[in-house]
Formats: sequence, structure tokens, C-alpha cells
Amino acid sequence: MKRIQTAAVILIAILTATSAYAGEGCGFNVNFPAGYSQAGIGGDAGSGGVFGPAAVLKKGKFILGVEPHLFLSDVDNQFGVLGHARYGLMPSFELNGSLGVVLGKFYFRGGIDYQILPDKPGSVGLLVRAGGFMNNDGMGNGLDIGMMVGNQFKLVNIYGGLDMTFIVDPNSVTIANLVGGIHIPFQRKMAFVGEIGVNINNKNTSYLSGGVLFYMN
Repeated sequence: MKRIQTAAVILIAILTATSAYAGEGCGFNVNFPAGYSQAGIGGDAGSGGVFGPAAVLKKGKFILGVEPHLFLSDVDNQFGVLGHARYGLMPSFELNGSLGVVLGKFYFRGGIDYQILPDKPGSVGLLVRAGGFMNNDGMGNGLDIGMMVGNQFKLVNIYGGLDMTFIVDPNSVTIANLVGGIHIPFQRKMAFVGEIGVNINNKNTSYLSGGVLFYMN
């Protein structure tokens, strides 16, 4: 219980600090290249994030998730909603997909995760992920790659890493986000996930999110 309380305090402190910095204009703002909307650069329509620990599902396992997203910007903080689906394809491999909606704009991502080191109590897990995405405004299609580490405690899992996004259509833009989150099971087949994404190269909005994963089998 002390570990959960400590993790929760740390996460709340990070979220509070990030919100304050975003409100003061301390480097988490958006300087969009000419011709880009926020959705087009992978932002408001659903910068999909990770939304889960650094661990793939076992073969045949399936989960669904939903999370509200708060996109942080000096110009206009906005809310979006993301849905997630994950399926254990084979040992160490997982398929996943995300669908985001905000202000009538849509984001879709599909990808695959590979487990390099298992995320289990007493050891640090390591996972790499890659995929492709598109937005319905036609201005933000591209690829993404990421590397996540995680540490599983008795009742909580903490994860974090680097998420890189490459806009390739119609122009070339690279987005780098540091991601951190916490995964807390609260029912036999449900878990709360809180996540923060901090843009570190001033090419996108940072974000806060929190939602629920439903383990279907």
C-alpha cells in the first residue's frame, strides 16, 4: 500500500508541475510549421501515447481501453478521447490499435510491440514498439517508434520511455515525447492507467491522460 501511495504522490506531483509549466509557457507550447493544424501534426486528434505497462499480452489475450486526453497548449487546452485495443499475437509479440476523436477530427494508429526483457517483479522490463497512423484531415500521416521500460511492484506498475513520431505526409516533421505512466489494477479484470507525455522538441502539444483498461479474457 505504501508503494501505491508513493507512486500516486509522484504521479500527481509530475502532472501538477507539467500543468503549471504549460500554463506559464515554459517550453511545452506548440510552434506549428506553416500549413499544419494541431490534429495534422499528431496532436489534438490523438497523439496516441502508450496507455499501458511495458509488457505485451500473453498469446490469445485481448484488452480494450478508453482514456480522456487533455492536450496542453498556451493557445487552447483541449480534450479528446482515445480508445485502445491490444491482442497477444505470439510469445513476446502484441498487436495494438488506437482511435482518437476531438472536435470532429479522427486519429487511427495500428502497430506491434515486442518484449525484449520481461516486465515482472524484481526486474526492469524493456519493450519496443512501432506502427503507423493517419488523421482524417489528411495532414498528419506517418510512422512512430518507441522504447519503454517498466518496473512491476506488488500492486502497481510504473513505466516510461521515449516515443518518436515521424510525419511523412505531406511534409516531414519529427516529434519527440517523453512518456511516463502508472498502471493500477482495481478489479480482477480492470486497471486504471494515468499517463503524461511531455514534448521535448517543441513540435507538438504535451498531454495528460487517465482511463481504464478492460481485460476481456
